[in-house]
Amino acid sequence: MSIAWMTCITFLHTWNDAEHEFLDKKLEEKRKRLLKLIAEYSQLIGMNTWRTELGLQTVPPEWEDEQPDRFLEVVTSLHDKAGEIVAAHQDLVRTARRKLEG
Repeated sequence: MSIAWMTCITFLHTWNDAEHEFLDKKLEEKRKRLLKLIAEYSQLIGMNTWRTELGLQTVPPEWEDEQPDRFLEVVTSLHDKAGEIVAAHQDLVRTARRKLEG
């Protein structure tokens, strides 16, 4: 697994409790959105990828020839969701920084 993905999983499992809730409503909404996106991404990976001999997750390469529509849909969904996660994380960090520096 990549370090980025392991970080997402750690965030999902450690930031989904009362100890990590923000008192600020706006920040809390952004934290929940990020958690939701990571959970959705995790579900996409769990349902559409398999572990390789090297311990990485991959969309089955044979789908590219045997099920090209499915392959494209899964790869596109994974890339799009990853982009949403990055954007939501950056939004949370920027908003928190503005609140703290405000």
